[in-house]
Amino acid sequence: MVGGQSTRSALKSLQNELYELQGWQDDIERRWFAARQRDLQAQVDEEQAGDDAQAMTNANRALGLLRQIKVESAQARQAEEQKKRMEAQQATQPAAQQAAQEPSKVIRLEVLGRPAVDVAVGRRRDQPAEHS
Repeated sequence: MVGGQSTRSALKSLQNELYELQGWQDDIERRWFAARQRDLQAQVDEEQAGDDAQAMTNANRALGLLRQIKVESAQARQAEEQKKRMEAQQATQPAAQQAAQEPSKVIRLEVLGRPAVDVAVGRRRDQPAEHS
């Protein structure tokens, strides 16, 4: 059975490597947490069959810690994704704001007896840009 366990381990390792290259980090983490939870639950079941109360307590605490790690890992991943979205949004905003602030035309108004006035005229959003 050692050979079967070894090949299973190699297969899981290679699958994780492929998933990581393909950007499937969520799937890798989900599988890792599920495997750890199965292992810890097996330890809890084993300790329940024995009389070692401290070992059973430790195994149950380990399960609780694993759940906490899973929650915090998910929160950190969500925060990182939100940060990336915000950075991407901020990267596109300055160009859009600059384009909105720059007038497309400046018109000089001159009226007899009054000083000349330059008026900036922006183009409407539905109006195509003029090319000189």
